[in-house]
Amino acid sequence: MLTHRLLLAALAATLLVTGCDDDDNGPATGTGTGQGSTRLIAHAGTNQTAPVGTTVTLDGSQSRDTENRPFTFSWAITSRPAGSTAAILVANVPKPTFVPDKPGEYKFELTLTNGGGETAKAEVTVVVSPAATMVLDATISQRLVLNDVVADPNVPDYLANGSVAVNAELVLMPGVTIGFARDARLTINTGGVLIAEGTATQKVRFIGQQATKGFWQGVFISSASNANSLDYAEVLHTGSSAPTSVKAGLTVNSGGQLTAKNSLFSLSDGYGLHLVNTAVLRDFANNTFSNNTEAGLYLPARLVSKLDAASRFTGGNGRDVVEINNGTLAAGAPEAVWPNFTDGTPYRLPVILNVSSGLKLSPGVKLQFGPDAGISVESNGYLSAIGTAASRITITGNQATQGYWKGIGFTYAYNPQNALEYVDISGGGGQRFGAINTGNIVLFGNGTSRSRVTVRNCTLSNSGGYGIVLGYDTQLNADAATVNTFSGNARGTIVNE
Repeated sequence: MLTHRLLLAALAATLLVTGCDDDDNGPATGTGTGQGSTRLIAHAGTNQTAPVGTTVTLDGSQSRDTENRPFTFSWAITSRPAGSTAAILVANVPKPTFVPDKPGEYKFELTLTNGGGETAKAEVTVVVSPAATMVLDATISQRLVLNDVVADPNVPDYLANGSVAVNAELVLMPGVTIGFARDARLTINTGGVLIAEGTATQKVRFIGQQATKGFWQGVFISSASNANSLDYAEVLHTGSSAPTSVKAGLTVNSGGQLTAKNSLFSLSDGYGLHLVNTAVLRDFANNTFSNNTEAGLYLPARLVSKLDAASRFTGGNGRDVVEINNGTLAAGAPEAVWPNFTDGTPYRLPVILNVSSGLKLSPGVKLQFGPDAGISVESNGYLSAIGTAASRITITGNQATQGYWKGIGFTYAYNPQNALEYVDISGGGGQRFGAINTGNIVLFGNGTSRSRVTVRNCTLSNSGGYGIVLGYDTQLNADAATVNTFSGNARGTIVNE
């Protein structure tokens, strides 16, 4: 009789367990037994499939306590694909969400606990497939908003398998990544607009379909819209070629406009960012330029005052400098203030910097000139280079060679704001400015416009001629010979022609 009762009990238990099993696509449930008639039933929802990068909602809302006692939810990931860092966003609710970052199988366990300490568990599986990547059209003629669909920023949300011309507004939402084919380019034409604004944690990324320097051409902006903007964006793997002679990650053409903030320009086989002479730079702040074959930034002198001290231009570039491509500060323009970069990056000028308005160099600024280049201050223009004892201004050649660059010339420059204090000038005097002799500083008047400058607490060295040359009709502070330091100048300290 006892044996018979035991067999009946075993059969009943077997039927109970069998009745709770699910098929592969059915609801996943589990049962916990409590004291008396209390019973928790955990229900983790139905097994799901989803593409990578999408938001998946788990569903434990069918779980219950048969005696209606309150209970809590706790979800956990018990297995995931290798390399996945996906996480449940809020794990103690009936319907939590997560975003799978790798294709493969994810298993979840739901644990219920009631006030009596009784628990029940259930599992559910989510099978994640690779995302179906959208291919961009060759021409965008209507407003287009692209959303982030793949969580992994290294995997493109969208592909450009050829060059893309934008003739309408293109908006890239935070987290969007576009992968460009070899030698493709993104062109924002006169009727187009590019708004690529990410966040600190969700960058907008323009990358090559292969992560190789110089893989695709880059971005070219001809649009004069003041809405063109990059904020928390990355432009990588560019500079394969260019419609012009200058390769760059991003080029703003004549009349084009751009705001660039919090963005990275890296791995270009040319410059990081190129602004042509008549481009408009509306705002510029906290950008980084690194690992570009040329310099990080290539721009005209008139736009330098738009730069900020905090942007970083030193970091594995072919030339860790800010390079000037046109050296004219035209008459009538407002005073241009050139900042001293926090990372110590110098400005490099392969051309003559013609100053017909006002140029103010901030303490600590470093200028480097190419062969026969220099500064030419003319008429009512002025150069105000006022450093401090602790933060001197440095003006030299690209190479530490005597007479390597032309020097600083004041030609009919009568503005009383011409002044140099706490400035180190070395290696000028390579060519004449109009006076008979060459020097680091040369003044030349015409009988009507007397060139004048104040020079104090400066060092003038290694000139191919004199430290200071005073040509016809000029004015220099009377104590210049005693308040400045002269050394290594080929022909002497100061000459009055």
